[in-house]
Amino acid sequence: MKLSCIPPCVGLLILGHLIQLSDAVVAKPGFFSAVQPNEEVLKLQLKGDENANWIEDEEGNVVVHTSEGFQYSEGLGKDGKLVPSGIAVGKQGLKTLKHIKDNGRKRNGRSTLTEDAGSKGEGRGGARPRGTEAQRRRRDHLGPGGRADLRGMPEERRQAARGRGNGRRRLTSATLKNLVVPILFSDHTDRALPSQSELDTLWNEPGGPPSWQAYANQSVKEFYHKQSYGNLVLESTVLDWIEIDSTEAECANGDSGTGNEWMDCLRDVLTTADASVDFNDFDEDGDGYIDAIAFMHSGYGAEYGGWDVYGAYYTDRIWSHKWAIFDADAYAWDPFNSSEGVLVYDYHVETALNGLSGGNVTSIGVCAHETGHFLGLPDLYDTDYSSSGIDAWGIMANSWGWDGTGGNPPSFSAPMKAYLGWLDPVELDAALQAVSASGGWFNLSAVQTDGAAYVLNRTYPEGEYLLIENRQG
Repeated sequence: MKLSCIPPCVGLLILGHLIQLSDAVVAKPGFFSAVQPNEEVLKLQLKGDENANWIEDEEGNVVVHTSEGFQYSEGLGKDGKLVPSGIAVGKQGLKTLKHIKDNGRKRNGRSTLTEDAGSKGEGRGGARPRGTEAQRRRRDHLGPGGRADLRGMPEERRQAARGRGNGRRRLTSATLKNLVVPILFSDHTDRALPSQSELDTLWNEPGGPPSWQAYANQSVKEFYHKQSYGNLVLESTVLDWIEIDSTEAECANGDSGTGNEWMDCLRDVLTTADASVDFNDFDEDGDGYIDAIAFMHSGYGAEYGGWDVYGAYYTDRIWSHKWAIFDADAYAWDPFNSSEGVLVYDYHVETALNGLSGGNVTSIGVCAHETGHFLGLPDLYDTDYSSSGIDAWGIMANSWGWDGTGGNPPSFSAPMKAYLGWLDPVELDAALQAVSASGGWFNLSAVQTDGAAYVLNRTYPEGEYLLIENRQG
């Protein structure tokens, strides 16, 4: 028997019981600059996602931002937060850190640094923070492995939240109507922002975002149309900017938008939108919930790390994510109820802006990633942050793409397409038997065009399988 495969063939082993959800985009790859009090310039990078994130230096050491500049981390405190060591990040600090690790630093005969001091972020899980209290509540109740035990939560929503992913969206037609609501923070009214027309181009128009990024040549609609082989048409209605009473920092509340302050901001903008939007138009399946909604905010994304051009640190900006509107303090069911009686519970949010300065519209990567969550797809990077998972082989692991801009994001992986019904994998054993009987060859065509994939169950334990797809550049 001869077996041919057009290279490269990609095998993805899906361990269903290990998949967890964080419903947030990973930090943008790359470094940002920071100036220490002694004027030494550092190159730092943000790691993690909205649920838990931390800063590393060029050597991969975990560092902490303090009122006295950046210091190396001493490890985790009892509250799960990183503890500064008192050692300033920089050339001299690295020497001090190495000396301490080699010889120990003792006071009254006892070491004053934990074994996690300066631990490499990718190598020592104990050195990573578990997130703020609000972020931990999010994970516990609605995030990875969350119990979905909101008080007063309807049983059908509770069961959906406990099932695979976020509950697959029940599409009653090939068209999904998506409401896009741009949020203008009260302190951003004099900023240069993308127009309603530019945001509509991002979501709907052929050619996608404007020419500032030449390779960003598709809209979110086009991306989903191609990925679904024409099975899904994402029709987005993009509203004009709606100003709210709160500032960006008030909505972020020091934790990038994970608490009730952020929920209040969403309710504020939805109340204004409700005066002009018929929410029934976005509940085609008639289940009483909006089918799809995306918020876009006027600040720079927290996932870019560092400080924006206006001096806002990333914790005072909103991190792109998919979540739900509820009472985050009382763990109680409290979605927004429109005047038509349509509930807004699930939502996702992204920045409307690219980078940390200027008024250029964002690229499609993060928008497409978070929309994937709304369809019920999980994150495919390791949510314990030990690795990047399948990384550039799938947009649910890497929304930033090969160049880190988000303008040219990866495709969906074959398991995600199969889950959404966009491809039907062929049993490999049956295909091999057919080829063996005929004495011929078979080719695995490119998944980008034909939606072809093979599945192998025979050699794996129950619940595990191998999916093979052929990616072509």
